[in-house]
Amino acid sequence: MAIVITSPEHSFIQFDGTDVVESCSHPDGSTCLPVYLEDDIAFQFIVRADTEEEADALCTQDGSEFIMGITRDGVVTDLVFTELPERLRLNSYEVLYNWAHGVPGFDGVVDIGECFYIIATIDGEVAVSNCLKRIPEDCYSSLIEYTSDENVFGFKYCGGSPVDESAVDCEPQFISFTSQTSLNIPYSTGMQAKFGNIPSVDVWIRNGENDLQLTMVAVTFDNYPAEIISIDLGGTATGIIRIS
Repeated sequence: MAIVITSPEHSFIQFDGTDVVESCSHPDGSTCLPVYLEDDIAFQFIVRADTEEEADALCTQDGSEFIMGITRDGVVTDLVFTELPERLRLNSYEVLYNWAHGVPGFDGVVDIGECFYIIATIDGEVAVSNCLKRIPEDCYSSLIEYTSDENVFGFKYCGGSPVDESAVDCEPQFISFTSQTSLNIPYSTGMQAKFGNIPSVDVWIRNGENDLQLTMVAVTFDNYPAEIISIDLGGTATGIIRIS
């Protein structure tokens, strides 16, 4: 099987195929990404096969042909993760791998101030990420979290067919309301698993012609991850809520 592993152009985590990363001193001036907690990292990548049959094989595997872990020298795998990625079939030749598990157990093999890399092996093809570095505290750092309900900026969020039973689809959830001034919507664990820690919320209100119109209203969340979605409609209104 000949496969190619590629990363979205704007992803912080970039895989370089079979190239070996020798040190943290990159001549192009790039720096190692800081990691403080094991769940600071989430990413996706696409595995493209040469033939449709090879892509079929990627989808039917039980995970035994997939290994992901941590390497400190770009060659030796110092830690193997037990978790598996979510997989979605994008087309005849491509399978999307979503990795939402971070770097579990990295603090047991990586010292503070030490550089490391994520290493993935799929059917014998090895890919090594760009440089990461364990930091002692989260001062002067920010966690950037991004999602969408459409495919944008090279990231794939919708349109694929789930390969595993645990994979979720991208279908939004709609909630209708009648003659309300405000709403408090419980954000269940099932919704969180489907839409993320903080969902996208669109509010459509019926206007004087009884047509639904996308309206900017105040939407707030009680916590992170969210447990309650609170919406101030700015007056008595009828319409629908779209959660994605």
